[in-house]
Amino acid sequence: MSLDHGILNVPLAKRGDIDAQLDAYKATAAKAAAAERKSVAKAHRTAKAAAKVALAELLANTDLIAAKAERIGTTPRDLADILTDWSKWQPARVLKAHGEWLSGTAPTK
Repeated sequence: MSLDHGILNVPLAKRGDIDAQLDAYKATAAKAAAAERKSVAKAHRTAKAAAKVALAELLANTDLIAAKAERIGTTPRDLADILTDWSKWQPARVLKAHGEWLSGTAPTK
């Protein structure tokens, strides 16, 4: 927003209520932010539900978990714990691992 010098020469009493304009802007911004948060939360809940199913499928395949744990130098139980944490906080990672590990494709970086 640039300064309009024609407006600057008008007395403050005749310019309008700047506080009301700011309040309206803040209210609009707050509504947009709340809608964005709700949208992100809904997407995360959906991803968590999908990750829970994928996690159960991965953990049922004990041979795969043992092979992947050996490859990264950890125990199968620790890998299961890592995958469980991912399913809660980073469900996209579990879904990616599920797709790569069960389809046999090479992991991408």
